[in-house]
Amino acid sequence: MKTPALLLAALLAAAATTATASAGTILIDFGSSATRTESPDSPWNNVDETNQGALEGMSLVDTQAKETGVLLDILSPFGGPNPGGVKTERLGGFPVTATGDSLYANIERFNSHENLRPVLRLRGLDPRRKYVLTFFASRMGSSDNRTTRYTIEGAATEAVELDAANNTDRTIKTTPLSPARDGSLVITLTPGAANTNANRFMYLGVLEISTAD
Repeated sequence: MKTPALLLAALLAAAATTATASAGTILIDFGSSATRTESPDSPWNNVDETNQGALEGMSLVDTQAKETGVLLDILSPFGGPNPGGVKTERLGGFPVTATGDSLYANIERFNSHENLRPVLRLRGLDPRRKYVLTFFASRMGSSDNRTTRYTIEGAATEAVELDAANNTDRTIKTTPLSPARDGSLVITLTPGAANTNANRFMYLGVLEISTAD
């Protein structure tokens, strides 16, 4: 039988292990199934045209290959993959397979799709913690503005914007965000006010999720 001191030590060790497992950075590559990001040194999660249309409860691993307990749902899908992103190694270690493509959506009709506003939900987050979301998207060879507005709803609502047109190195980060009481953050993509593209294209290539504490 464990003494109270040993029992307390065991509980503290278990709490520390849980906190470490839930604190890892999560990387998600949004794009084509032909260029999924597979890295044994820093595992990625992949969302592409084969699974994004009906994605529910995708279990996310962190960069240490540990299960985080965080799940991803796509409540409203993208139009499909865009292969026109930046193809050179850059941006803090994000590989070309992640930056060179993305998933796109559009408002005006394109490829039989219109009025697409993708909605993603992260659930299983710890409501007691805060998270920073980092977004990246790239569409090279653009002559217009292709700003996407990412609106994140949790305990509060925040929106950030990023222009994917000819983007080689810019990301956009949120402030530290608290999830809703049910442990969720909901992300909605819409065209930014500065978006001048005729189809009002929006993009998401990389989503990084990290704890702020």
